[in-house]
Amino acid sequence: MANILIASKDETLRDLLELSLQRFEHFVRLAEDGETSFKMVQEDFFDLALFEYEMPNTTALEILKRLKQSYKTVPLIIIVVTDFSPEIHKECVAAGAKDFVVKPFILPDLILRIEKMLKAANLVYRATRYRQMEPWA
Repeated sequence: MANILIASKDETLRDLLELSLQRFEHFVRLAEDGETSFKMVQEDFFDLALFEYEMPNTTALEILKRLKQSYKTVPLIIIVVTDFSPEIHKECVAAGAKDFVVKPFILPDLILRIEKMLKAANLVYRATRYRQMEPWA
């Protein structure tokens, strides 16, 4: 079970992803604009955040840059874009994005990508914790 933020100006997209991810027993929170989503990431811990690139008030790239400057632990980030360009991809990856989804997308494929990212992150976290543990006395 993961804590996931979905930030999109599209209410239908937010609701669809919320229902789909809740079926996998994830806790989902929603934001409809960039400022709200930035504040939510600042105030809470999220395992994964899915940002639509173009949002009211800002872009996903600006949110990533601000999170990096604030030294906040940045969750796994997926960016949803309508018009994919190499420049946007390069800038977002440099700022911390882990994956991109181009609209229109196939919902089961996106859910599978999210589940794979969360599983991989959990395995890395557990391996790191295991290495940090004291040896048996």
